[in-house]
Amino acid sequence: PPEEYIFDHIKGIPREPGSHFYWAAMARKDVLAQKIKQIEDAGLQVVGITSDISTLGNYFLREEATLVMDMGKTHTLFALYFQGVPVLLRGIPMGFSALIQEKGDLEDRHFKKLAGEIKRTIHSFNERSRLNLVKVHVVGNILLHQEVLDSLKKIPDVDFQAPQDSIGNGENGL
Repeated sequence: PPEEYIFDHIKGIPREPGSHFYWAAMARKDVLAQKIKQIEDAGLQVVGITSDISTLGNYFLREEATLVMDMGKTHTLFALYFQGVPVLLRGIPMGFSALIQEKGDLEDRHFKKLAGEIKRTIHSFNERSRLNLVKVHVVGNILLHQEVLDSLKKIPDVDFQAPQDSIGNGENGL
């Protein structure tokens, strides 16, 4: 019965001009309540629920370890996946809007701060996982702002891969 389920959707990035694209999720209310209780019983607080982290891993099942950066307008989320399962997460309250306001100039303080946070995240994830991660798969609304992505690609010792970069060269594209 519909009253036993919760349904939500968000508008995504359209793949073709003039079309619309939506992400939708549906879950049983009792199952969701049970999961939230388990999290709260562990001493954590739920501030939001998204399917992005759990489902993004499906694109990287063939890779042993994958670092993904989901950058939105005001927030950036990093997720480290082992064979498609998220094992480390970090969010930072900076997104591409700070860079667009400053024209994405490599000398601006917003870009330097974001670059520093990206480097700290990669270093922390490498230390915790005992890996040497260099490649970062980029997803999210940043893909609508090529100038920001181009600026990020100038950060030394980090290989940012956007979906269009990996299509056609044997890697998984998003």
